[in-house]
Amino acid sequence: MKRGSRNPAVRLKLNPSGSRSRGGRGRERWPTDGPVLDHAVLPLFEAVLAAKPDLIIMYSLAGLPDSKANYAALSKIVPTPAFDFDATDAGWRPALKKLGRVFGRTQTAERSIQTFDRRVTELRGKLAPVLARPNTALLVMFEPTSVMALGEKFSFSGTLRQLGLKLSVPAGMDANTVFKVVIPEALLTLKADRVVLLRAKTGGQLVPRNMTDTLLAQAKLPVNTYPLDPQEASTGPLTDLKRLEALAKILR
Repeated sequence: MKRGSRNPAVRLKLNPSGSRSRGGRGRERWPTDGPVLDHAVLPLFEAVLAAKPDLIIMYSLAGLPDSKANYAALSKIVPTPAFDFDATDAGWRPALKKLGRVFGRTQTAERSIQTFDRRVTELRGKLAPVLARPNTALLVMFEPTSVMALGEKFSFSGTLRQLGLKLSVPAGMDANTVFKVVIPEALLTLKADRVVLLRAKTGGQLVPRNMTDTLLAQAKLPVNTYPLDPQEASTGPLTDLKRLEALAKILR
């Protein structure tokens, strides 16, 4: 079970027997009583067999070349529903509803979605002054020497949309993409009301200040810093709510 697909399973109070980990940056960690299936150490299918699952929930990652092959192999072991949270604006909702039906927890799934939507409405109400100026640039910084501008297809951009914000990107960048590494000077072309900067936090330390911070100060844009755990799930009901609550506290 990949970390994105684990979000709905946890929301339905299911008990995962194992979680997939790929090692390296973005290594997946989840609180679970089951083993972590680290196929950087043990081949993926051997690890899955060792966990003896009754069901495999797969986040399809449809754009990756090995996804179809992995699905074909995994589905021969046990039933394997696959979901691509980024395929539509509905995100993780179809997965949560389908898993609710599969496990006889339809009402739990519906209540979870209703609770989520109610909280989003509350947060948007509290952010009314911010939403009057909605144009927001989304940047991510994993190291001091580079910065990426994020587009509409990046999962965190969906968090901005849920709050009612509109994404702004540097001049010359296609907004309908995932991300683009930009030279710091390109930040001076931003036409936005604010910047949300996802600043990686590793070992308890944020990426140190650097040239990007200097140029953003020159651009005189309010910078809202979100401490980003590089290992957190890309999206899901638990992840999205955590991000929404955090952004509501820092946006200005």
